[in-house]
Amino acid sequence: MPRLVKFVLKWNAIGILLGWLVLAAMLLADVSGIGHMISNSPQGMIAVLVLALSFAVTSGPVAVTVAVLLSREFGDAEPANDRLARWKSGQSAENDRDVPLP
Repeated sequence: MPRLVKFVLKWNAIGILLGWLVLAAMLLADVSGIGHMISNSPQGMIAVLVLALSFAVTSGPVAVTVAVLLSREFGDAEPANDRLARWKSGQSAENDRDVPLP
């Protein structure tokens, strides 16, 4: 399996699990009475499944996006934020290193 596919699957699974943990915490803490409302509903299990699916569909891609934005393993030899490193060293932050900023 390609490295990128493994990366996306791993972070998607982590995001889904984090989303389900947040959902479980919300239901146990009875945020806005949702836990009580679901427990008293005759179709409470359907409501939990719909919430779990929506949290999974939302939090999985968010975790993948954050992982990609913070990742350094898919770049070349240069660091992920080379512009910031150049700016901190007192050089031009622009991509063209030959032309300094005015």
